[in-house]
Amino acid sequence: MEKIDISQLTDSLLERDIAFEMPAEGTSMFPLVLPGTRLQVRKADISRLKKGDIVAYRNANDTYIAHRIVLIDNDMIVCRGDSNMTCDRPVGHGSIMGLVFGMRCGRFRFDLRRKPFALYGRMTQALHPASTRLINIALRSGRAVRRLFRKTKRPPQNAAQ
Repeated sequence: MEKIDISQLTDSLLERDIAFEMPAEGTSMFPLVLPGTRLQVRKADISRLKKGDIVAYRNANDTYIAHRIVLIDNDMIVCRGDSNMTCDRPVGHGSIMGLVFGMRCGRFRFDLRRKPFALYGRMTQALHPASTRLINIALRSGRAVRRLFRKTKRPPQNAAQ
């Protein structure tokens, strides 16, 4: 059986203008994108990308990342996850796989081109320092809540009481 290289497969799909889905991992785009959400990616016209768009790109380690654009320079694009404090390393236009235009979480589908999501993107960019702190607090409190509800070992009950 022949091994398929994922990067070649995604490149081939994008060349043919076929959209594909990729799973989200981690919490860098929390609260908009949760782990396990399926991100829908299509070919991006680099000249039409703008600040606030979410793009999928390959970093130097050949890892796929989907983050929001915070700066577009002539030949470089800087992105950042909504809940990250710092920006990612700048990437060249050739590293951009495509535009994340939608997402699917279970049976629910969301079109990220609609106004509420565009407004959320602009708001995230404008309020980033404060919103990042709040998001990180929410993440930490979420972890604390999950720890409270973990199954704990119950002491054995004595039969002779």
